Amino acid sequence: MNAYVNSLAGGKAVRSSARIEAFIRATDFDRPTLVLDTELVAQQFRALKAGLGRADIHYAVKANPERAVIETLVAEGSHFDAASRGEIELCLGLGARPETISFGNTIKKPVDIAFAYGAGITLFAADSDMELEKIALEDDYFVSRKLYPNVDFYSGIVMRAMGIPNSMFTAIFALARTAGWIAQWSEMISDEEHKIGRPRQLY
Repeated sequence: MNAYVNSLAGGKAVRSSARIEAFIRATDFDRPTLVLDTELVAQQFRALKAGLGRADIHYAVKANPERAVIETLVAEGSHFDAASRGEIELCLGLGARPETISFGNTIKKPVDIAFAYGAGITLFAADSDMELEKIALEDDYFVSRKLYPNVDFYSGIVMRAMGIPNSMFTAIFALARTAGWIAQWSEMISDEEHKIGRPRQLY
């Protein structure tokens, strides 16, 4: 035998697997090899899930994209954080539902965003306004209405994070513009030489 078994970290939280030890002792390895027991993967997922209550656990696929691990976690009801189109395809191909996958890479190609949307994925990570813009421009709501993410788009994200109801967004947008509207109205009726007009706003 050219391998050895280390004690696993975590004390009582993680126990050694007799199956792993037996496999390692009976196998010759020609390269460094990580041996996992999918039964332990499932047990540890259940323990983590029980400790986190209602939280959804997103497994980072890039940490270990081994098919057996993904299949085990799909069966346990895990969610997944995918960093590439290939990882999305892997998870979907092994039975993960689109609503359980987040596209976590914060630098995405528009073609990959479009692919993710087309596959039914609606949860994306972003760390800049440029990334939000790329995501929005592939969203069917924006595309079908020929919309472009303007200042209200970004303000809406902030207001939603603050817990403001969607039904209040338009009123707040209008409130912020009121001073400008009044200034333009005042100029329109008081300046005889320079008349300006503002297109009618419908809300």
